[in-house]
Amino acid sequence: MMRDYISPTTLAKILITAGIAVLLLFRMDWAHVGEMTLHLQAAAWTGALGVMAVQIFLLAWRWESLCDDNGMTYPRSLIVTLAALLSNLLLITSISGVFVRIALSAQYGLTWIKAACAAIADRLMTMFALVILAALLMPGLDQLISPQLYRNLAMSLLAFIGICGLLVPLFFAEKLQILLARNGKIKEVRDYIRALLKRPLQAAKVVAASLAAQVAYFVAVFIIARATGADITFSQLLIVVPVIALVASLPLSFGGWGVREGAFIYGLGLLGVPMETAFLISVQVGLLSLLARRRITHNLLQL
Repeated sequence: MMRDYISPTTLAKILITAGIAVLLLFRMDWAHVGEMTLHLQAAAWTGALGVMAVQIFLLAWRWESLCDDNGMTYPRSLIVTLAALLSNLLLITSISGVFVRIALSAQYGLTWIKAACAAIADRLMTMFALVILAALLMPGLDQLISPQLYRNLAMSLLAFIGICGLLVPLFFAEKLQILLARNGKIKEVRDYIRALLKRPLQAAKVVAASLAAQVAYFVAVFIIARATGADITFSQLLIVVPVIALVASLPLSFGGWGVREGAFIYGLGLLGVPMETAFLISVQVGLLSLLARRRITHNLLQL
């Protein structure tokens, strides 16, 4: 009989989540958080839910494009996307949305290799969109953070963009192609990437869906932030939210809980938003993300 155990990854996530929770527990004015909670606006939740639904539809469109229509219709793409997003929020195991996405797509006719390629590309495109948006809006951070932190962040973003720019041409180098041809699985990965890059319209759809999905998320955050009492403009929010979303997307805790709250508190704090307000905004964003995914899933099951 196998003994139950906690993997190092799971243990690390538990410690990170618990550490952030303890830190917030002793630093915030919980009476003020409770008072603000009593004044949450249903209209703002409805509006933010609608925008988050748009984000999910855009992500499903991206997945359909990444799968190159190999049995992956849009309804199926929506099911796969929702299952992956929900698993990221709900599963307290080593199984992530990436594996759920691969398994479901394989059931719809994709090969395991192609499903894995599409899943990795999907994850990278989210990171790519956030990095690009963060880089474009980064000049606004110059007056909000220390020069050293600004330089470190700028170098990290440039390094990510530079590595991506080098890997693509390297992958298609002639000598590397000879080596890849000897391995059928790696060759299938190469063929998948080449097919995507050789179809500019399809690649443009993937990039456009990635950027639009993140902008939809920013709009939802702004709706919640204003309704919670944050005195900020949308342009101000755009300065910090791409970096916040980038940090929150890192697989360091369960469903981003804890890490997202810490990122929101720090990022919105740069704009003068109180810790309690930023915390409540982050919790609402997390709950609304879950509700939007569950609501669309419920509606699909009713069809």
